[in-house]
Amino acid sequence: MTSRALYDNIQNMSNTKKPKNNSQAEYRRTTFPSAQYWNLNYTERYSSGAEKDFKTIVFAKSYLLAVHILKTRLQEDDSTIKVKALQGFMFHKGYHSNSNGRLGIKEWEQIRSSSFPNENNVLFKIEIPRAEGKTNRFNRTDLTLLKSIGFKKGESNWATRNRKGKTLPIEERAHKIWKGRWVEWDPSLRQAAKNKLIEALVKSGNNRTHTAKYLGIQRNCLYKLFLKFSEVDWKSDYPPPSPPRPHSGYKRAQSETLLRDMVPKLDEALSKSGGRRAKAAESLNLSPSVFSKLLRSTKDKIDWYSKYPSKFANKKYVKKS
Repeated sequence: MTSRALYDNIQNMSNTKKPKNNSQAEYRRTTFPSAQYWNLNYTERYSSGAEKDFKTIVFAKSYLLAVHILKTRLQEDDSTIKVKALQGFMFHKGYHSNSNGRLGIKEWEQIRSSSFPNENNVLFKIEIPRAEGKTNRFNRTDLTLLKSIGFKKGESNWATRNRKGKTLPIEERAHKIWKGRWVEWDPSLRQAAKNKLIEALVKSGNNRTHTAKYLGIQRNCLYKLFLKFSEVDWKSDYPPPSPPRPHSGYKRAQSETLLRDMVPKLDEALSKSGGRRAKAAESLNLSPSVFSKLLRSTKDKIDWYSKYPSKFANKKYVKKS
């Protein structure tokens, strides 16, 4: 999105109560021609292991630059501070706060005066008290309960207990369908799906790629769908078409024509080089291996070994009688 289109988008949002759900994600990917005000919420983790949650405002042309400015400023105060759980939102004309509603002149003035960088080089940040029982800004985990539960092994493990109905061997999925967990597949619906699959195969001439395209799925998904109907031998009952064979006769004739045209060139190159194979190959701009292959392929037309004898020549070039 261009800066002009983004500006028009912000202008249009002034008539709505809230911006679109994906607007902030778009802003975070955009570098603006002028600096914007970014509302940054983050957690500071100290060397002692303690954590505190803050929010601040940074004035920058992009979200990434705002994050960099914040981290650099915090490192100046304390190099041991680690920033985590960072979230950023851009203030704009359509910005709507849950507590204060639409931003007015007073709110914009407060944003400008409290943003960083400023002439005093002061990072104004507000600590957000963390609710009791929270281990971070996003959850409400009760540590006491967690310690009482602990991490158990084997069948007592939480993940093992809650996996029931969610994993199933492939051979047992024939009459089941996934709806958050594996449940019994209605026989009539299963038969309808099977008929649709067979119809797609017939219309596509059993071509798996065309069948998958007809059904609007990937070919890998098609093969997984075959496993759902194990009572059908898909390979025998609906065999895929054989791949088209190359026109061997045409290619053979074409190859013969090329070799026939190469014979006078090979003869001329060997004649000028005094029968020296390496020099002849170089004159034709060919590698010695390719030149040797051409001599072997055309030895039925010319006896190269007899016509251009050489102690280094390979006897494979001798014309068969």
